[in-house]
Amino acid sequence: MKKKYLIFSTDFKPHKGGIAEFVYNIANYLKKEDLINEIITYTPQENEKFDYPVRITNILNRKRKLGERLGDSFFLTRKLNTLIHKIFLHYLSYKDLKPILKNKAQIKVLVCSYYTYDNGIFINMCRILNIEYEILYHGLDVLLISKMLTKQFLKNSKHANRLIFNSKASRNLFIEKSNNLFVPTEVIYPLIDTKTILETETYSKDELETKWNINLANKHIISCVAALGKRKGVAIGVAAMAKLVEKYPDYIFIIGGKGPEKVNLIKQVKELKLENNVFILGLISDKEKWSLLKYSEIFVLPSSGLKGVEWEGFGISYIEASLFENIVIGGDHGGIVEAIDDKKSGFLIKFDTEDNVEKLHIKLEEIIENDNKKISEYGRKYVIDNFDVDNFKGRF
Repeated sequence: MKKKYLIFSTDFKPHKGGIAEFVYNIANYLKKEDLINEIITYTPQENEKFDYPVRITNILNRKRKLGERLGDSFFLTRKLNTLIHKIFLHYLSYKDLKPILKNKAQIKVLVCSYYTYDNGIFINMCRILNIEYEILYHGLDVLLISKMLTKQFLKNSKHANRLIFNSKASRNLFIEKSNNLFVPTEVIYPLIDTKTILETETYSKDELETKWNINLANKHIISCVAALGKRKGVAIGVAAMAKLVEKYPDYIFIIGGKGPEKVNLIKQVKELKLENNVFILGLISDKEKWSLLKYSEIFVLPSSGLKGVEWEGFGISYIEASLFENIVIGGDHGGIVEAIDDKKSGFLIKFDTEDNVEKLHIKLEEIIENDNKKISEYGRKYVIDNFDVDNFKGRF
């Protein structure tokens, strides 16, 4: 009898983002195979309905804030307070795991990220309770490894039944940073349900015009859907548009997503006087996203490693765009090189350079001036063949 999975994930639906989407697709596959026990997550559930139990972790909003407790002004009492808080977090993790203790021989825990201190506590409690567990590492986890090389981190990773990575690049960097823990590892890409996505109802162009207050008539759409952080490089795309519209004024750049860079991007659009060619929508629904990708011709997300400071583990946005036959442009960095088959499904560019805007501008003009039907058709096939949820078979 196969063990069923209890999934512990910081992000889950209705939260937006690559990790939430990845874990959601894993959960749905496990349900289909009758291999899911339940989900424990940090993400608040607002009348969400799933085909499996989902509950909120007891650790939610329990972050230790120095200075808030009596005695934090003094070294010894501050250390004591931190120890007490750590013990308390272990107790809360025990409460999360208590419902499965009687049947732990039939349960396996899948921890779907390790970029927070709390996640480490939860894994540590699995180890203490002798519960079999696996850890799924993403780009953000790997990026933080050099800061997390504590005894607990190494021990938790070493005692995992398996370490899963969202790309070969993430696995290779992990092994390099951790000096190889000799733990069984496997790469499982963030797969998507291509059939369901392509069959999903989308908005008409007229409906989008009304919804977004954008004139789409006789326009060619370049799109971007991402969390608007600095490493995503969306500002490079905006700057490239300033040059592109001089020759191709009927091209517009529509950006969906939220994040700390949104304010700067809005300011950049105004400074470059691109209000009629660049539109920042903010957070959009899945239906809006699929609609945008359906009508878009080129997808641009110029992610970079910010000269070693950041890391892109994979890039689910690229494969979603390729599924809708967009010509995709991404950074030649991290796991993106596995999401984009360079010069076949799209193009990779090194954006960690001073001439990054010019590089993107040249590539956009090249795409516009050439017939790219073979690339767009290959891109869809590449995604269906390599990144469809059917590829989960036999992996869990």
